[in-house]
Amino acid sequence: ITNQLNHERVALAAIGMQAEDCYAAVLAYARAVDPDTGARPADRPWVRERLAEIHARLAAVRLLNWRLVGDVGAGTLAPGDASGV
Repeated sequence: ITNQLNHERVALAAIGMQAEDCYAAVLAYARAVDPDTGARPADRPWVRERLAEIHARLAAVRLLNWRLVGDVGAGTLAPGDASGV
């Protein structure tokens, strides 16, 4: 059962990659210039703040995923580790 849970954890980590793709699309949109106004959404302070927060959260998830995959590969992942994330 523990082995199956470890595989499920790795599969869930793949969802983080979809979040990275969504962030890239949102970032591209925020950097694009509106042809009518000449403004970019990323020029607004609150948009920059949200983009920075998302970037930081995705970086943290990426690190946790790398650790998870490394621990599963090394066979050192304990059942209690799931509650630490």
